[in-house]
Amino acid sequence: MKRAHPRLRTNLGVSLVELMISMVLGLIVAGAAVAMFATNRVTYSASENMGRIQEAGRAAFELMARDVREAGGNPCDANLPLSNGLNSPTGNWWKNWNNGLIGYAGTTAFPDVAFGTTAGARVSGTEAIEVKYGELPSTVNTTANLSDANLNQPIPVRTVTGLTTNDLLIACDYRGATVFQATSFVGNTILHASGAGTGGSPGNASATLLLGPHGNDKDGVAMPGLAINGMVSKLKASRWYIGCNGRADCAEPVGRSLYQSSLVNNAGTFSVVNDEIANGVSNMTMRYLASGGTNYTTSAGVTNWGAVGAIKVTLTISAPDRGGSTDSNAAISRTVQHVISLRNNLL
Repeated sequence: MKRAHPRLRTNLGVSLVELMISMVLGLIVAGAAVAMFATNRVTYSASENMGRIQEAGRAAFELMARDVREAGGNPCDANLPLSNGLNSPTGNWWKNWNNGLIGYAGTTAFPDVAFGTTAGARVSGTEAIEVKYGELPSTVNTTANLSDANLNQPIPVRTVTGLTTNDLLIACDYRGATVFQATSFVGNTILHASGAGTGGSPGNASATLLLGPHGNDKDGVAMPGLAINGMVSKLKASRWYIGCNGRADCAEPVGRSLYQSSLVNNAGTFSVVNDEIANGVSNMTMRYLASGGTNYTTSAGVTNWGAVGAIKVTLTISAPDRGGSTDSNAAISRTVQHVISLRNNLL
C-alpha cells in the first residue's frame, strides 16, 4: 500500500478543529473591535453633549448677566427720584417704571401673559425676572438749561443719532429723572408732545416733563428744571424666563429653552419680541440678596426690589441628545449657578 507523500499531506487543508479555533479567535477580535467602537462612540457623544451644555450655559449667563446687572440703571444716579410721564403707566409691564427689577415665583404668571405650552410661552413652575433700565450706549447730553417754565419745550441735545420717533426715554440731571416718549425731532432737539401714542405706544400724559419745580438755589437764583449736561437715554425693558421651544414636548427638557422678551420700537410700532437664547435650559431659580443683607431669599421674601444688590441664578441645562457616559438612553443634565451683582437701581 502506497503512503501519501509528505508534501502532498500539507496541501490537504485544515481540520474542523482548526477551523473552529480560527473562527472563535476571529469573533473575539471582531467583538473587541465592536466594543471599542461602541465605547468610543458613547464617550464622544458624552463629550459632545457636555460641550453643548457648557456652550448653552456660557451663552445664557453671559447674555443674561449683561442685561440683568443693569436693572434699575439710569445715566445719572441710581438714587434719583423718578417720575413717569407716560399715559396709563400701569397699562403694560413695560410702561411701569416704578421698579427696575421684579422677580416672579414659579407659580406666579406674568400679569399680562399666562403660562402656556406653545412656542415661546412661559413654562408653569419656572421662575422669571423682569428688568428695566436706561441704555448707556444711547445716552446723549443736553446742551442748555430748561427752566421750570420751559419744561414743555423741546430738549436740546448734542445729537439725536441713534434715537427714533416714539422711543421711550429717560431724562435726568443731578436732582431727578423722568420717563417720557419722544414724539418727533427737530434738528438736535427732542419733542415730547402730549396725547395718545401710535403703533401701540403709550404717548405722554402731558407735554411738560415731570422734573420740577426746583425753586431757587441758596443765592436766590432760579434752578433749571433740566440742567445743561443732563442726560437722555433710551429705556430698555426685558423679561427672562423658561419657555417652550416648540421642537419637542414641553414636558421634556429638550422642549424647553431660556427666552428673553424685549420691547421693540420698529419704525414707531411697539411690540414685545420673544427671542430664544439657549436651548435645553429646562429650569431656572433665583434668590435675591438685599444690599447690606446676609442671606439670599426667594422673590416672596423681597420687600423692596430697589434694595436688591445681587441675584443668585441657578440653571438646569440638559443636552439635546441622549447618550450619557454610563447610560446611552439617559440625557446628560447639569445644574450651574451664577451670581449677578446689580450696578444700579431706579429706586
